[in-house]
Amino acid sequence: MHPTGWRFRWDRRVLDTEPVDPFAFLADVRCIARVMAGSESEVMPPASAERFATAIPGAVLELVAGVGHHVELEAPERVAARILELVSLERVGCKNSVRAPRNPRFCRQDG
Repeated sequence: MHPTGWRFRWDRRVLDTEPVDPFAFLADVRCIARVMAGSESEVMPPASAERFATAIPGAVLELVAGVGHHVELEAPERVAARILELVSLERVGCKNSVRAPRNPRFCRQDG
């Protein structure tokens, strides 16, 4: 049991599915993307996170120092702040994005 009272439970059914190659579709991502990875993750070590982020056009990689694989559990405030930043960029149509002037296709064009 975790000190805060919650307990992570792994569902074995997840392992019963066919493996998926995420790199097969990452080049098709057409939205602002930030890949957050823990610097201490053994599941997605920094080199793998870099490869993952590089596969998404224009994505930004943020390695979170001292954090393992579950960044959302180990650094929830930081993850929430980044989500709010992305939502804000979407609301203003990416006008405040540092990437928007260089590559406007990362702004939503479909309404």
